[in-house]
Amino acid sequence: KMLEIQETLTTSLKNFNAIKNDVPRHYRAVMEKGVQVMQSSEKLLSSANAIFPGLMELLGGGENQSAESTLAKADTSTSTAAKNTHRTLILLQNSDEIRPTGGFIGSFINLSATQGRIENIQLEDVYDLDGYYERSLRIQGNAITPPSPPSEIARLTNYWFFRDSNFSPDFRVSGKKALEFFEREAASRQPNQQKANTVIAVNHKMLRDILSITGPIEIPGLASALSADNYREVLSYMIETKRSGTQDPKKILKDMLPIIQKRLFQGANMAQLQQMLLQEIVQKNIYGYSRSASVQQLFTTLGMDGTLLAENSNENSDKNTDYLAVIASSFSANKSDAYIKQDIEHDTVIEHNGDIYDQLTIKRTHQWSAATLQRWKKVLKPFGFTDFPEHWEKIFGSGENKVALRVYIPTGSQLTGADHIPLEKIQTMHDPDLNRSYFSFDMITKPGETATIKIRYKLAHALNNFFANTYTFNIQKQLGTPASTFTKHMAFNDFMKLTQAYPAEFQTQSDGSLMIGKPLHQDYRFSLLFTRDTR
Repeated sequence: KMLEIQETLTTSLKNFNAIKNDVPRHYRAVMEKGVQVMQSSEKLLSSANAIFPGLMELLGGGENQSAESTLAKADTSTSTAAKNTHRTLILLQNSDEIRPTGGFIGSFINLSATQGRIENIQLEDVYDLDGYYERSLRIQGNAITPPSPPSEIARLTNYWFFRDSNFSPDFRVSGKKALEFFEREAASRQPNQQKANTVIAVNHKMLRDILSITGPIEIPGLASALSADNYREVLSYMIETKRSGTQDPKKILKDMLPIIQKRLFQGANMAQLQQMLLQEIVQKNIYGYSRSASVQQLFTTLGMDGTLLAENSNENSDKNTDYLAVIASSFSANKSDAYIKQDIEHDTVIEHNGDIYDQLTIKRTHQWSAATLQRWKKVLKPFGFTDFPEHWEKIFGSGENKVALRVYIPTGSQLTGADHIPLEKIQTMHDPDLNRSYFSFDMITKPGETATIKIRYKLAHALNNFFANTYTFNIQKQLGTPASTFTKHMAFNDFMKLTQAYPAEFQTQSDGSLMIGKPLHQDYRFSLLFTRDTR
């Protein structure tokens, strides 16, 4: 229908264009407004139609354009339904234990869709898959070995498995790696299993939003209803303490899935679900990667491809572009990231000769307190969970928060100084997947305390055009994480005159510097045009 409407609009616009000189003058203004509306409508429909091939394929109703499916087309014995089945992995990440794309992959959903219908939906504990693969490796001896883990993961394990596949902050990299790990490990359990086409990551905050739509849900075996206000404490307690048994500690999640699925897709909830999904995409809490070109284009069009700007990308082609992304990865072996409040300040000084110096301040406050523990006990009591040993308290959030930080900055930036951390503890590294440089260092925050680190560096480029210069700054949020507070300061010499600023909310301070603050729940781009005072 949309294609038919678009064709009608195109024909109508041609007809209007053919007769526009013959229309009486007093009708021309009305006609021009009509033409503008039709042109806007045609553009909107064109954009909408562009996402349909990917959407149809994701729902199992289109031709798969991956390399594997191209080969499958040659097999005439394969049924149409089998060809059109699209298999998606949904990674359930827990941002209470932070990882580069949001959180630790504790579980995943294996979903198959054919002709718009969900044919199979199965939730699995990631340790079941990894454990089976690890046991198969032991049986085979040294015939097959898992790849060596990146340095941050090597602190946690000697081997690299599916659960740690989200090692890159760019989901194009981590998503591809997740599919590779899944297929390698799944093949050890079921050699002829259909390959996955797509992987989508979500974080547990989304469950709170879903329960806000469905309302409290009753689950067999639970003494009280699960709601948006108590789900995190209850699920964490049941899984970590293995209330469902050591063989299947995540049974509670499997019990929840069909109940939520039934409640969520009721007519009255669909509009709220759509609005929630759009908001989660904007705030970078849902993102996907696909081997299919059309599905990947869908993700890119919707802004849910989870990409970091590469050094040589079109969006970052300005040679005077400054850049920042602060990426944390936990090695605490606890859920303390749930209680970390992060504040980021980025101060830039432009010297008389155009040299640019940045100072980054990262503050992390550990907000666990005695009141937090009392809340846990109050929430758990209606469910009959009253035992709370001290070692569980540390697992749930009262332990020290330890993260490895990657601070992505423009390539060629020179580290010039630091506060609260020895310079030798900061390594300058290069990310080959993104062609970006980053500073690497650890940060430890104790309960009830605030840890602060400042690092100073000089950019490789300068603003040295005599008449006018543009300073541009991109900051990207870490995928799937709660919003940090972000403050940007700009200071420059009197001979430089600020002609224009984007966005316009920059405030002028008493010393002439500029300041802007934002909750970092999405990416931002700032741009300042300076002209020189030639007097």
